[in-house]
Amino acid sequence: MGKKIIKPENKAGSLVMALNAPGMTPILKAGLGGLAASLRAINRKTSQNEWQCGVTVPLEDGFAKIEETKITIEWPDGGPRNTLEFLWKESFQLSNGVIYLPGAHSFAFDGRDGRPLRLQKGIKTTFLQHGKTTMRSGAEESILVDMDDGEELNFHYQPYSVYAHQNQITDIIESLCANKVVELAGWAYPGAAQRHSAYKETKVEYIPSIAIAALFGIVGCITLPNELDNGGFLIIPEPTDLVMFARELPFLLPMSYIDTAPASLGDAVLLAELYCLLNEIGNECISNIHGVLMKSMAWDKKQKYRASLVSTIAELNPSYNTDNIEIYKIMRNHLPPKFYAPKDKNKNDTWVRPSYLRAFASDNLVRGRPWYAGFSTYSKVDGKKTRYLHTYKTKDNSGLLDFRLEREGLIEMTDKLPDQERLLVQTMHEAIKNRLGKISDDQKTLGGDPNKRFDDEMLRIRLSFTNAKTQEQVRKAFADLWSKGGKLKTMQENWEQITVFITNDKTWMLARDLALIGLASYKGRNKGENEDGAN
Repeated sequence: MGKKIIKPENKAGSLVMALNAPGMTPILKAGLGGLAASLRAINRKTSQNEWQCGVTVPLEDGFAKIEETKITIEWPDGGPRNTLEFLWKESFQLSNGVIYLPGAHSFAFDGRDGRPLRLQKGIKTTFLQHGKTTMRSGAEESILVDMDDGEELNFHYQPYSVYAHQNQITDIIESLCANKVVELAGWAYPGAAQRHSAYKETKVEYIPSIAIAALFGIVGCITLPNELDNGGFLIIPEPTDLVMFARELPFLLPMSYIDTAPASLGDAVLLAELYCLLNEIGNECISNIHGVLMKSMAWDKKQKYRASLVSTIAELNPSYNTDNIEIYKIMRNHLPPKFYAPKDKNKNDTWVRPSYLRAFASDNLVRGRPWYAGFSTYSKVDGKKTRYLHTYKTKDNSGLLDFRLEREGLIEMTDKLPDQERLLVQTMHEAIKNRLGKISDDQKTLGGDPNKRFDDEMLRIRLSFTNAKTQEQVRKAFADLWSKGGKLKTMQENWEQITVFITNDKTWMLARDLALIGLASYKGRNKGENEDGAN
């Protein structure tokens, strides 16, 4: 009688996934944290064991053990199929056709709350951007959503019947039983994919433990849409304690509509930092937060690639300062995205316009630069027209600053500048006030329309600084304004501090930026502004 051969699938076994194992990148660590969070959601639903280091979570006929830096999944005789299929079914779900990840999402789509739709849009612009990664369920639908301010807006969305992560369990089980690697496409690890069909050696392959961490990256990461560039933001919190991370992860996701539309990559990263502070999530839980911008490239407009990366990690970004969160709080309060209602609620979707000023300042802060650095040169090209951030919008769509929506925030941000920078802006305000006052006095005897003279003078001042391309030209622009500005009290009392900032080889460009900050934040003038608030 021949010896009975037992297939590997019929054997008991285990799989250990360690947070600090070789090859564990930040996104894989976040994925392992996402697995821990999914296990916590299963634990709350089934066994309700106390969530602590060493807790075990039943998974059908197997179980998972969660510790600070590793997760162990064990299955009995019969193989891992029942254990992993149960884990997959509970971790990757749909709610009324909208992607629902119980480990991260504290709310499912109920047909009324539009926030899950915003989170799904983020997933579709990062992980599941390819059309084949999701299967549609019927035609597009729409719901009316009550926004944070009480306004009711219309949101369109595409329901789905299945998405790629739900079907990947078969390959994982096969790789475990046959002791072989798993091939995963770019949807599992954004940016990691075969470079070209002609070069098979560039395929991305994973051992089973790494593959599972990659697949749970969609749970452990925060994904939000990029409304300004039609891409997506992938925010990667890097866990240091899986037990704590699983508990805190839901608190990192946006809990309001305004927080589902960050203006830039820096904005999205700072928002996660702010949520950490508000929820008292410390370094013992998350060591770093990384941000990846996903957008289309010139060589491929259909897919989105990793275009930019920022990180709060001290070793990579030593100039990053958590005090910048205080400035960010001002921007979050005064420079929110604007949700616009469609003209035809039955045909058009609600659209969002984030603040360009918030995008600009956030990207500076997260990279350790002064928030105003580059204010004089930051621009956006629309067709053949260049729109600059240092000018307000007018009817001809020039400028990027919005007088009604952004001016108050800019003024408060200016008030919070360090002393030396604030004094420089203050001298600008005094000089402008005196200069416009002189023009007003002249007009009393000369007659005519003072508003045109005001407009011409503000334009002259602006051009004198925007056209200044060297340190000497910037110095002359300041000297010209101050000489025409009359007696300036701030300048007389703080001459040395102000002039040193302007003449320093390392700060003269910042002085030019501050000059235009002073021009844009000047609030003493009530006349000469058109109905759009443009100067």
